[in-house]
Amino acid sequence: MRRLPKWVFLVSENGDWQWAEDGVQEKMLARQSRVTAWVLFICLQDKLSHRPAERLLVFRDQLSELNYRRLSRIILRRQADTG
Repeated sequence: MRRLPKWVFLVSENGDWQWAEDGVQEKMLARQSRVTAWVLFICLQDKLSHRPAERLLVFRDQLSELNYRRLSRIILRRQADTG
């Protein structure tokens, strides 16, 4: 069985995203990110230029229930953000 890499990141309530690795530029959740019952489609953009940076799929079983719901709320808040 193949093991998936472990991702360590911090995300603020307003969508600022920081990988735990040193020297990686800070990103933010893009409004194109989506929530489903079983997977989160994460679109990250460069925080300064707002250019697309990375896309990730985060499955429900990769996070605790609490963290999945929290990240879902942050994504939904970013989608509704008009600023």
